[in-house]
Amino acid sequence: MTPKQMDAQLRQLSAHEELYKRGIDPNQVTPYPSVAEADGIPRSAAVAPQQVVAGFYIKRHSRFREYPLHRQNEIELAYMYDGSATEIVNGSTFKLKRGQMLIVDSDTVHTTLPLGENDILIVIKLTKGGITPSFFSQLECGSIVGSFFANSISKDRAHDGYVLFHSDQSRRLSLFMKEFLCEWMEPSRYSKNMLQALFGTIVAELANVYESDITNASHGQNPALEVLTYIEKEYSCCTLKGAAEHFGMAPDSLSRMLKRETGDSFNKLLQRQRISIAKALLANTDLAVTAIGKQVGYDNMSFFYRKFKEDTGLTPADYRTALGISRETNLTR
Repeated sequence: MTPKQMDAQLRQLSAHEELYKRGIDPNQVTPYPSVAEADGIPRSAAVAPQQVVAGFYIKRHSRFREYPLHRQNEIELAYMYDGSATEIVNGSTFKLKRGQMLIVDSDTVHTTLPLGENDILIVIKLTKGGITPSFFSQLECGSIVGSFFANSISKDRAHDGYVLFHSDQSRRLSLFMKEFLCEWMEPSRYSKNMLQALFGTIVAELANVYESDITNASHGQNPALEVLTYIEKEYSCCTLKGAAEHFGMAPDSLSRMLKRETGDSFNKLLQRQRISIAKALLANTDLAVTAIGKQVGYDNMSFFYRKFKEDTGLTPADYRTALGISRETNLTR
């Protein structure tokens, strides 16, 4: 299926939508499948196993139909393929624009107001036993800044029940979503692998969008992010004292701020960044272990080996061997 064919199919009205468009009560056509709860807000019926593909339940949201405020068991991603939608989530009302992605946590009260004919909304539910709800950890990518973004998203979800990604300017998300939808609508032989791989690229691009959102919104008002970025750039030579001087803070104040915002101390974040770079160098270069240790900031090789083993459970040489990169040249000298 080509993107053009996929687009045409998405825009075609279903038999039910034809009836909704004519003003027939949707509940007389297809009653909303839900279970009543004590507070009067219905819970949408669980996704049937036969409707799940590669851990996903994917559908185009029906147009012209009104849905009640409801909650569901699954994490839900809503992608605005075209047009716009009015979303109500935990009492907040906002527009979802073309190209934007909305993640709604499970058990969050929400609804989408009736869509017009040119409003194409794609809903992806992450089912239990399929894609784990901890998929936000994919955003970390071994980076202390990535970990900060992943934790920030998790905090947002816990507080508000949703995260809105301003991805309407992302060229790549649009491309990835088109391929994802083509694969869903016309599965290939390896469709499960394709869908999961494409979803991974979608999550990675959402991380880029979220990072840009935070950076642009903070305009220098997020000191933790600034310090984390500093550590990522200056990991080989930075110290707590040097970082504090750079940001005009007392060392104790900087350390407490990082602990409050990230849950980790300055030294722990620095060690994590150094070991992350060391692992990448071990995997992708022929550099000697001692040279790698010095490059990432360790003059004391015994300390480097100890910190590396604390993180990975392996020595640097064993780590390289475990990756299938057992190079006999200069591994430990």
